[in-house]
Amino acid sequence: MTTRAKAWALTLLVLVPVALTPGCASDDDNKWLGAGVGAVAGGLAGRAIGGKNNRTGGTIIGAVVGGVAGYAIAGGFGSDATEEEKASPGYQQANQEFDKGVEAKKAGNDQAALQHYTAASQHSPDQPEPYNNAGLIYLGQGDKTNAELNFRRALSVDPKFEPARSNLEKMGLRP
Repeated sequence: MTTRAKAWALTLLVLVPVALTPGCASDDDNKWLGAGVGAVAGGLAGRAIGGKNNRTGGTIIGAVVGGVAGYAIAGGFGSDATEEEKASPGYQQANQEFDKGVEAKKAGNDQAALQHYTAASQHSPDQPEPYNNAGLIYLGQGDKTNAELNFRRALSVDPKFEPARSNLEKMGLRP
Protein backbone atom coordinates (compact mmCIF):
# COMPACT_ATOMS: atom_id res chain seq x y z
CA MET A 1 0.00 0.00 0.00
CA THR A 2 1.41 3.40 -0.97
CA THR A 3 1.92 6.21 1.53
CA ARG A 4 -0.94 8.16 0.00
CA ALA A 5 -3.28 5.19 0.20
CA LYS A 6 -2.33 4.70 3.85
CA ALA A 7 -3.03 8.36 4.59
CA TRP A 8 -6.45 8.22 2.95
CA ALA A 9 -7.28 4.98 4.76
CA LEU A 10 -6.29 6.55 8.09
CA THR A 11 -8.32 9.65 7.24
CA LEU A 12 -11.38 7.50 6.58
CA LEU A 13 -10.83 5.65 9.86
CA VAL A 14 -10.99 9.01 11.63
CA LEU A 15 -13.90 10.50 9.70
CA VAL A 16 -16.33 7.58 9.35
CA PRO A 17 -16.85 6.90 13.09
CA VAL A 18 -17.27 10.62 13.78
CA ALA A 19 -19.72 11.03 10.91
CA LEU A 20 -21.84 8.20 12.27
CA THR A 21 -22.02 9.53 15.83
CA PRO A 22 -24.76 11.89 16.99
CA GLY A 23 -24.02 15.62 16.92
CA CYS A 24 -22.96 17.80 19.80
CA ALA A 25 -25.24 19.65 22.16
CA SER A 26 -25.03 22.92 20.22
CA ASP A 27 -24.31 24.17 16.72
CA ASP A 28 -21.19 25.93 18.00
CA ASP A 29 -19.87 22.66 19.43
CA ASN A 30 -20.63 20.94 16.11
CA LYS A 31 -18.57 23.58 14.26
CA TRP A 32 -15.55 23.00 16.49
CA LEU A 33 -15.90 19.23 16.28
CA GLY A 34 -16.02 19.55 12.50
CA ALA A 35 -12.96 21.80 12.56
CA GLY A 36 -11.00 19.35 14.72
CA VAL A 37 -11.87 16.32 12.67
CA GLY A 38 -11.24 18.18 9.43
CA ALA A 39 -7.85 19.41 10.66
CA VAL A 40 -6.75 15.90 11.65
CA ALA A 41 -7.93 14.40 8.38
CA GLY A 42 -6.51 17.22 6.28
CA GLY A 43 -3.21 17.13 8.12
CA LEU A 44 -2.81 13.40 7.58
CA ALA A 45 -3.68 13.64 3.92
CA GLY A 46 -1.49 16.71 3.42
CA ARG A 47 1.46 15.00 5.07
CA ALA A 48 1.16 12.00 2.77
CA ILE A 49 0.61 14.01 -0.38
CA GLY A 50 3.42 16.44 0.46
CA GLY A 51 6.01 13.70 -0.05
CA LYS A 52 9.28 13.23 1.81
CA ASN A 53 10.61 16.70 1.02
CA ASN A 54 7.50 18.67 1.98
CA ARG A 55 5.73 16.78 4.75
CA THR A 56 5.64 19.73 7.13
CA GLY A 57 4.24 22.11 4.52
CA GLY A 58 1.73 19.51 3.36
CA THR A 59 0.64 18.83 6.93
CA ILE A 60 0.14 22.52 7.74
CA ILE A 61 -1.80 23.35 4.58
CA GLY A 62 -3.82 20.13 4.85
CA ALA A 63 -4.70 20.83 8.49
CA VAL A 64 -5.71 24.44 7.79
CA VAL A 65 -7.83 23.57 4.77
CA GLY A 66 -9.36 20.51 6.45
CA GLY A 67 -10.06 22.32 9.69
CA VAL A 68 -11.80 25.25 8.10
CA ALA A 69 -13.71 22.99 5.74
CA GLY A 70 -14.91 20.97 8.71
CA TYR A 71 -15.88 24.15 10.55
CA ALA A 72 -17.71 25.56 7.53
CA ILE A 73 -19.56 22.37 6.78
CA ALA A 74 -20.63 21.92 10.40
CA GLY A 75 -21.41 25.57 11.07
CA GLY A 76 -22.23 27.16 7.78
CA PHE A 77 -22.63 30.77 6.85
CA GLY A 78 -23.53 33.47 9.35
CA SER A 79 -23.26 31.35 12.46
CA ASP A 80 -23.11 34.47 14.64
CA ALA A 81 -25.70 36.53 12.71
CA THR A 82 -28.66 37.95 14.58
CA GLU A 83 -32.20 36.95 13.64
CA GLU A 84 -32.72 40.43 12.20
CA GLU A 85 -29.65 40.02 9.96
CA LYS A 86 -30.78 36.57 8.85
CA ALA A 87 -34.17 37.98 7.79
CA SER A 88 -32.67 40.52 5.37
CA PRO A 89 -32.75 39.75 1.63
CA GLY A 90 -29.03 40.53 1.30
CA TYR A 91 -28.15 37.99 3.95
CA GLN A 92 -30.29 35.31 2.33
CA GLN A 93 -28.67 35.95 -1.07
CA ALA A 94 -25.23 35.88 0.55
CA ASN A 95 -26.04 32.58 2.21
CA GLN A 96 -27.04 31.08 -1.15
CA GLU A 97 -23.84 32.34 -2.78
CA PHE A 98 -21.77 30.99 0.11
CA ASP A 99 -23.37 27.55 -0.25
CA LYS A 100 -22.67 27.63 -4.00
CA GLY A 101 -19.06 28.46 -3.19
CA VAL A 102 -18.77 25.49 -0.84
CA GLU A 103 -20.24 23.21 -3.52
CA ALA A 104 -17.91 24.59 -6.20
CA LYS A 105 -14.92 24.01 -3.91
CA LYS A 106 -16.05 20.45 -3.22
CA ALA A 107 -16.31 19.91 -6.99
CA GLY A 108 -12.73 21.15 -7.38
CA ASN A 109 -13.63 24.42 -9.11
CA ASP A 110 -11.66 26.97 -7.10
CA GLN A 111 -12.31 29.84 -9.54
CA ALA A 112 -16.10 29.42 -9.31
CA ALA A 113 -15.84 29.09 -5.52
CA LEU A 114 -13.93 32.38 -5.32
CA GLN A 115 -16.58 34.08 -7.46
CA HIS A 116 -19.36 32.84 -5.17
CA TYR A 117 -17.48 33.84 -2.01
CA THR A 118 -16.93 37.31 -3.50
CA ALA A 119 -20.63 37.61 -4.29
CA ALA A 120 -21.53 36.44 -0.77
CA SER A 121 -19.25 39.07 0.78
CA GLN A 122 -20.82 41.77 -1.44
CA HIS A 123 -24.36 40.84 -0.36
CA SER A 124 -23.46 40.53 3.31
CA PRO A 125 -20.08 42.17 3.98
CA ASP A 126 -20.42 41.74 7.74
CA GLN A 127 -20.03 37.93 7.67
CA PRO A 128 -16.47 36.57 7.99
CA GLU A 129 -16.95 33.12 6.42
CA PRO A 130 -16.70 34.08 2.72
CA TYR A 131 -13.44 35.96 3.31
CA ASN A 132 -12.01 33.08 5.31
CA ASN A 133 -12.95 30.45 2.72
CA ALA A 134 -11.50 32.59 -0.08
CA GLY A 135 -8.31 32.85 1.97
CA LEU A 136 -8.14 29.09 2.18
CA ILE A 137 -8.40 28.77 -1.58
CA TYR A 138 -5.61 31.28 -2.07
CA LEU A 139 -3.50 29.49 0.51
CA GLY A 140 -4.05 26.19 -1.26
CA GLN A 141 -2.90 27.85 -4.49
CA GLY A 142 0.25 29.11 -2.77
CA ASP A 143 -0.88 32.78 -2.91
CA LYS A 144 -0.01 33.72 0.67
CA THR A 145 -0.53 37.45 0.07
CA ASN A 146 -4.20 37.09 -0.90
CA ALA A 147 -4.70 34.39 1.73
CA GLU A 148 -3.47 36.74 4.46
CA LEU A 149 -5.53 39.62 3.07
CA ASN A 150 -8.73 37.57 3.20
CA PHE A 151 -8.05 36.13 6.67
CA ARG A 152 -7.47 39.69 7.92
CA ARG A 153 -10.70 40.86 6.26
CA ALA A 154 -12.56 38.11 8.10
CA LEU A 155 -11.06 39.32 11.38
CA SER A 156 -11.85 42.96 10.62
CA VAL A 157 -15.49 41.94 10.22
CA ASP A 158 -15.48 39.72 13.31
CA PRO A 159 -12.41 40.02 15.57
CA LYS A 160 -13.52 36.88 17.44
CA PHE A 161 -13.72 34.68 14.32
CA GLU A 162 -11.35 31.93 15.42
CA PRO A 163 -10.84 30.10 12.07
CA ALA A 164 -9.27 33.21 10.47
CA ARG A 165 -7.14 33.84 13.56
CA SER A 166 -5.99 30.24 13.55
CA ASN A 167 -5.23 30.34 9.81
CA LEU A 168 -2.99 33.38 10.25
CA GLU A 169 -1.19 31.72 13.16
CA LYS A 170 -0.63 28.56 11.13
CA MET A 171 0.88 30.71 8.40
CA GLY A 172 3.31 32.03 11.02
CA LEU A 173 1.61 35.45 11.16
CA ARG A 174 0.19 37.41 14.07
CA PRO A 175 -3.59 37.86 13.93
